[in-house]
Amino acid sequence: MQLHQGDLIAIDPGDIAFLQFPEFHKLGASAPQTEREFTPGDWDHVQDRVCYWGARYEGGRRQPVGMVPLENYRFLTALQDHFHKGTLWEETDWYNWMHQNGPSRYNTSAKIKLRLRFLEDLYASCRAGTYDMHNSDPPLINIGRAGRIAIEDGRHRICVAKAAGLRRIMVRINAVHPDHQNLGA
Repeated sequence: MQLHQGDLIAIDPGDIAFLQFPEFHKLGASAPQTEREFTPGDWDHVQDRVCYWGARYEGGRRQPVGMVPLENYRFLTALQDHFHKGTLWEETDWYNWMHQNGPSRYNTSAKIKLRLRFLEDLYASCRAGTYDMHNSDPPLINIGRAGRIAIEDGRHRICVAKAAGLRRIMVRINAVHPDHQNLGA
């Protein structure tokens, strides 16, 4: 099956193993169709780094683009620690980073508590099977060489779906590396 930018597909969140860092949001760009469909370059190389939120809050978007393994993404590890091991949010690296460096929309304890309530509710609705993963604004993914799949946008929904053990969510393809197409994907 040929995969193309803009395709809406069902995917197991367990197959998504990376975070695009920094994000590049090509979907809907005004480039010619052939340039939008297949994005060449090394944007899919694996970066050995730890990240907490997203590039614009962690040194800016002028960093080399690559894919960070999700086990190095402290937001996902905080979700897993909290929901699977019973760790208090306040004891996670992600929570502490948010208090010190988080985006302005989460720069107070009250704002962080609202975000945590949202995450708790999202997790509960995923576990209960009541969260609609067919919404009109699906998360975006990028597909790199060797089938590496990275979160481009929608990291909260995808990471919570992973932590909740969902087996199927709807995502939209943002970018496909041309060498992935050559593998007969």
